[in-house]
Amino acid sequence: MSARLRKTITTFAAGIVLLGGLLIGGAGGASAEAAEFKAESVSEIHASQADQVYIPLFASRKEDQAAIAKVVGILNSMAAKGKVSDAPETADPELSFFRTSMDVTFADGSSLTLFISDPDTLAYDRKGKRTEWTDKAAVQTFESLLVAPEPTRFDRSSVRVGGQLRLRGSDAGTEAGKVYVFQETSGAGSTVHSAALNVDFPSKTAVLLYVGESKYGRYDFTFTLPAAGKGWDGKSKPVSAGKSYLTVSTGWTMSMPQMNVEPAGKLLLAVNGIPATDAAAQPIVSNDRTLVPLRSVAKLVGRKVEWDAKGRNVLIRTSPSQANPSPAGRIGIWIDGKAATSDVEPIVKNGTTYVSVRTVVGAFGVTAEWLTATQVVNLIVD
Repeated sequence: MSARLRKTITTFAAGIVLLGGLLIGGAGGASAEAAEFKAESVSEIHASQADQVYIPLFASRKEDQAAIAKVVGILNSMAAKGKVSDAPETADPELSFFRTSMDVTFADGSSLTLFISDPDTLAYDRKGKRTEWTDKAAVQTFESLLVAPEPTRFDRSSVRVGGQLRLRGSDAGTEAGKVYVFQETSGAGSTVHSAALNVDFPSKTAVLLYVGESKYGRYDFTFTLPAAGKGWDGKSKPVSAGKSYLTVSTGWTMSMPQMNVEPAGKLLLAVNGIPATDAAAQPIVSNDRTLVPLRSVAKLVGRKVEWDAKGRNVLIRTSPSQANPSPAGRIGIWIDGKAATSDVEPIVKNGTTYVSVRTVVGAFGVTAEWLTATQVVNLIVD
């Protein structure tokens, strides 16, 4: 036999062996189930161990895609190399709670739980079967993807009403959601649902201060501490001065950082509990009476006022022809075609007309409350 013929036969035989290996590998080395696990088919992954939750992974977040690919790689290796047995008919609730696990949700709505069943073994249940794979490196990769969330924290422990607070955390747990900030003065209570606001309150005595947003389980926002918020019944409820808890609820977790709330540094005007930030909108005190800037208040509550320079009148839902000119040195206020009466005369200071709170109530149909503890005049607009 010539050397060339022997080479041809050897090459042909090697090809047959290679082809056979591919066929065998295709039949048994990579199962049909392994092909089901693709990174693009995963929508989100939530991990936990007892009451410890970890930062979830979301397919829509670019930074999470590499970690999701690692989880899918583990699942595919398990499907190809793992030991398959019948899954338990019922799960042990206590064992399920305390084990370290990842709940993998797929785009089609199906899901499975990947968990550590023994120190060096991973397992998952699917279609009535349990797949287990003992591989120390895979368990280490699994554990490396467990990242504890950043605890909820404010940027300070004391704030004045009308001051700014920054809140950060990564424990929201959902792709997009709401973050509710409450004030509580008596510590933890019993969670109750507010039908008026469709919000779960930490207690019936809590005050809802602010609603922020979270994305990919994370949040970072700044808000103004209001003078009043919403109570469980949906009505305005003042903020309490002094030491209290600012309870943060993400719908996933709840935390209660302590906060010292101080009164406003000076007299403030607020609308629906939110302090006005414009210096021109702040009240003044004249002859022991609190007066507010009429035009600024009108803008804040969404009402219209006009100034009749010729007649020296402030007109509210009144035309100039309906109002009588005011005497020299005085300013008139006309509401709905009638001269407004007040126990306090309007005054002009630095070109701004100030009137009594009672005048504002009559002119704009708002409710006014004096929040003594926090030094705020709060106008409630329906």
